[in-house]
Amino acid sequence: MQVSIRSLSHTYPGRQPRQALAELSLEIPSGQFVAIVGPSGCGKSTLLRLAAGLLTPTSGHVFLDGEPPRQASRARRTAWMAQSPALLPWLTGKANAALALRFHRTDAPPRLTAEKALRMVGLADAAGTYPFALSGGMQQRLALARTLLLDADLWLMDEPFAALDELTREQLAAELLELWRPLRPSVMWVTHNIHEALRLADRVVVLSPRPARLLADLAVELPHPRRESDPAYQNLLGRVRATLGLNGEAHTVVGEEETR
Repeated sequence: MQVSIRSLSHTYPGRQPRQALAELSLEIPSGQFVAIVGPSGCGKSTLLRLAAGLLTPTSGHVFLDGEPPRQASRARRTAWMAQSPALLPWLTGKANAALALRFHRTDAPPRLTAEKALRMVGLADAAGTYPFALSGGMQQRLALARTLLLDADLWLMDEPFAALDELTREQLAAELLELWRPLRPSVMWVTHNIHEALRLADRVVVLSPRPARLLADLAVELPHPRRESDPAYQNLLGRVRATLGLNGEAHTVVGEEETR
């Protein structure tokens, strides 16, 4: 699915209106994995909600394969995964995963069964287990199985592994990459973890403090698995950190142009 974001702005109403996005434009080709990083509260999650059709922009547009997000959502072409796995405690692992099949597109049969999705995420033995008996990492695997069952063309991922310990987080990220490759949905992955962004994404987009504007749009043309010791990796890491002001000086990077 191709994502086109054009001059997108959004302001939350209220006694003191809060502008979350300001004139943001971004093009995501079909099948590309894009990581979105930026300061806490800058508008990253708002961007995902606009792409999902959960919010209406104040100005500008989002198009998914040329269609409004709500139309793509009604066609079950988008899937959402967040920090909370949002599992129903009275349902087993298999039943929680199978909930996604209720929302599968009616114009095509599902490519996966709940059993196969659970096997893909390493939870075949947890089909009859209830969420309370699963670790945090296993609960997120279950949420990922539900995402796979949706067979969506666009994955909207709002820090899905942020609440996990570092070891589990890295392991799940590597496993997700292996699951994503044969399916090749487009991905918008929000994260605060720069290393996670560089390990996973084809491209890293850096947003400014609120209201979010585009500060950097960097291609990550490194083979997997990516090594932090690789000089090219370290170069990209330094550029992202500098853009965020983590090296003591913030500047803008768009493609190969830099503005201090």
